[in-house]
Amino acid sequence: MKRIGLIVFAGLIILVLAVSFNHQDEANATIAWTNEYRPGMGVDATNLTDALQELNPDALKADKPQNSAVVTITTPAVVVAEPDNPSNNADTKNTQTKKESNSKPLVVAEANNSSASKAPVSTPTPSRAASGSSSGVLATAKKYMGVRYVYGGESPSGFDCSGFTQYVFDKSGVDLPRTASDQASVGVKVSRSELAPGDLVFFHTGGSSSINHVGIYAGSNQFIHASRTKGITLTSMDDSYYKNILSTSRRVAR
Repeated sequence: MKRIGLIVFAGLIILVLAVSFNHQDEANATIAWTNEYRPGMGVDATNLTDALQELNPDALKADKPQNSAVVTITTPAVVVAEPDNPSNNADTKNTQTKKESNSKPLVVAEANNSSASKAPVSTPTPSRAASGSSSGVLATAKKYMGVRYVYGGESPSGFDCSGFTQYVFDKSGVDLPRTASDQASVGVKVSRSELAPGDLVFFHTGGSSSINHVGIYAGSNQFIHASRTKGITLTSMDDSYYKNILSTSRRVAR
């Protein structure tokens, strides 16, 4: 029985070894086959990628994703002038100068539009008459010093008060109404403290409340007028007769 057991055990060992050698031979055969060239192709299986590249170069490219890291860069169509080419630099500068010159008229147009949008400034009406001057009025008035008083007179042969002022201002290019009350509505009103040579001064004489006498302020607190008793004369604004009967003052000459 012991010998039979040994024989069985030895048989099992032989069987195991036989099976192991069989698998090893199959593996070696497989490796040997894959390392050989395939009939009719002449391609080494270990360099399969190179073989496919030789047979069909586009085959591997088709398998690559579109966003491949390998990118073909083409030269831009725009040609930049090289630094050592002065003619190209000059052309570039000329082009820039033309662009700048073409843009200037637009700026001018905007400036013109902004000025046109502004409303015209109106010229204020002068406080004095458009023609005539205070110095001219006084110079003319003093020429007739001593001329006699004539009621209704309006010439150097004789004046009344309003005829005298109308005549003098007319010589200076200023038209005045004929009567003292009408002349009091011409020009602008000024206070006694604002009186200047050439201004008209109006009085209400003889106890009347209405304006009935006119003269021309001559400066130095005096006025020139046609007096009933003295003719054309200078009188102080503080004269006892005229001091308290001043009605108004008007400015009609420059």
